[in-house]
Amino acid sequence: MMIKFCLLVKQVLLLTALFSVFSSASAATPSELKNFDDSEILQIELPDWFLDTSLSPNMQEYLEDALAAGKKGLIVNYETNGCSYCKLFIDTTLQQSDIVTSIQQNFDMLGLDMFSDNEIVDLDGNTVSTKEFVKAQGVQYTPTVIFYGADGKRVFKAGGYYDPARFRLALDYVVGGHYQQISFRKWSAAQQQVNKQTGGLESDPLFEKPPYVLARNAFPADQPLMILFERNSCDACSEWHKDVLSDSGIRDMLEQFQVVQLDMNDAVSKLVKPDGKSSTPSQWSEELELSYAPSILLFDEHGKLRQLIDFPVLHQRFKRSLLYMTEKAYARGITYQRFTREKTAERLQREAEQSSH
Repeated sequence: MMIKFCLLVKQVLLLTALFSVFSSASAATPSELKNFDDSEILQIELPDWFLDTSLSPNMQEYLEDALAAGKKGLIVNYETNGCSYCKLFIDTTLQQSDIVTSIQQNFDMLGLDMFSDNEIVDLDGNTVSTKEFVKAQGVQYTPTVIFYGADGKRVFKAGGYYDPARFRLALDYVVGGHYQQISFRKWSAAQQQVNKQTGGLESDPLFEKPPYVLARNAFPADQPLMILFERNSCDACSEWHKDVLSDSGIRDMLEQFQVVQLDMNDAVSKLVKPDGKSSTPSQWSEELELSYAPSILLFDEHGKLRQLIDFPVLHQRFKRSLLYMTEKAYARGITYQRFTREKTAERLQREAEQSSH
């Protein structure tokens, strides 16, 4: 036990020391996402207009102050140091003047490190560690942005990286109170006038052919399951096929999975979900409130949903997601984000050893 503890301390110290080696990249623009390297380990610097949480963060007081100023509530940006997607979100989305203005007019915003042991007062007045609070909020990926209303209850969660266009939709959705009547999936689709015709998806020999009987509730399967939800005439889907799915290392990893592609607007085709219930791709995607294409679901052999990726994901994060499944890290009771932190520590250890020779 003492040896494991010492190794963990060594990893944490190594992470802290080496993060400073990686200088912050210059501010990106949304069009630079194609050239974004999600394997980089980058220092996170929160905008100076965020609330100062350095001294005894008190979520209740922050909310009271926001309401006293005539605002609608709080926004919390959940991040962690070294997260390339967190830096991308700060350097692109939170650099747009109209987005910043809308946030400042309607909310107070703060950042929390999901792995911090620092104590905070939560929205119910309880004193807890930051990471306990983060876990209670259901945060699995960084960045995750959660909007809290006047009663301290969550009204919308934006999990994963949101580019400026998608985050503008999220802001309008919350500020306009649309969350009270309609899901973000349906509302954003209406705003973007999504083409709902079926067919025309990108083909790939990795994908199984229908009919799709994916039930795993009675008997476990031999492989984990990946569901890829896409749309017809989807530029982001085409780019993901070309830039990520074409990677030979990723394709080798996917040989260990049952891989199924579905059209999230297909309301005709029948399928059986991993829980044994019948549905259509459209109905299933609506149940999950998927609003981004491509979206990825990863199920274990028993049909339990282990990861839901409803945001852009590139090489490094996708490889880590697949590795999380094949190594069955969830069986150790750790989250994906904790798993990827372990892998980052291992990578930094290797790089430090190589540089010392």
